[in-house]
Amino acid sequence: MINIKSLTKKQIIQYFIDNGEKTFKGQQVFKWLWQKHISDFDEMTDVSKKLREKLKSEFVIEYPKILKKQTSKDGTIKYLLELNDGVAIETVWIPSGRRNTICISTQAGCAMGCKFCYTAKQEFIRNLTFFEIVDQIIVIIKDLNKRPTNIVTMGMGEPLKNLENLEEAIGIINDETGIGIAARKITVSTVGFIPGIYELAKYPKQIKLAVSLN
Repeated sequence: MINIKSLTKKQIIQYFIDNGEKTFKGQQVFKWLWQKHISDFDEMTDVSKKLREKLKSEFVIEYPKILKKQTSKDGTIKYLLELNDGVAIETVWIPSGRRNTICISTQAGCAMGCKFCYTAKQEFIRNLTFFEIVDQIIVIIKDLNKRPTNIVTMGMGEPLKNLENLEEAIGIINDETGIGIAARKITVSTVGFIPGIYELAKYPKQIKLAVSLN
């Protein structure tokens, strides 16, 4: 069955419209998935049992698995996560005073070949989907029972080489019914992929851009 989180917000809402339901039902489900981080459709207490049963017959709710955690003396925690197809990616929790940053990956492996980056030594496997990008944040929130204040795309991969999924993910991260992190607390880090920078400049949200010049 399909992981329901693979549907965008518009697709979730359209699904309910196509099934004769009101728009707000789709908005409710989106909120349960991305703000409340549920693992079971029966946790949707404001959704009718009939509708929950229909969802269970067509969809599943899946998260990446934590394969390994490595904690440093300064409180930084490096996660190795396994995606549903067995691909492994890295995500990092970085505490610093009142700031808690999650460093997320946007690709499995990387094809940019930067000499300063360990990921460059690994084979590029594939782009991450938008929900796999956001799921990294949710897995850490659920594991630590703490919320991040900042998000940065300094994990595996060149984010501007996966711009469509990145922008969809940022939308969920920023959405007040999603993760709910302010756009200015989200930083896209790139090695300087110029075509991607020009495309990102068209994105309407006021996110930050960081360029690695090593």
